[in-house]
Amino acid sequence: MMIEKLKVMNSAMIPNPGTYKYRSIPRKEFVEILRMAKEIESFVGYPSTLQHIKEISGVELELSREVCRFEVGDIAAIVKLKYRVDPGKKKDYKPSAEDFEYGLLYRIA
Repeated sequence: MMIEKLKVMNSAMIPNPGTYKYRSIPRKEFVEILRMAKEIESFVGYPSTLQHIKEISGVELELSREVCRFEVGDIAAIVKLKYRVDPGKKKDYKPSAEDFEYGLLYRIA
């Protein structure tokens, strides 16, 4: 499966009105999807998450806190922590590879 344009996000949030489908995926599938994408648009706002993506996939993405918008048919690969980090500890927090989970978010209507 070739993906023309893939968004990568560090949260499984719904960015704008529409109908979405979300499913959890294993790390291996997340990596395969990243490598199959012709174009990747990063919406990852944490350096530690970008480092994790690079370590597991070899794919280097840019840090971005831009607003993400979805059109019908858009797909996002999600990589997020399994828990919330205490706001006072965010600056120096270093998650392990096992702290992340993965998913796919599709806008279907």
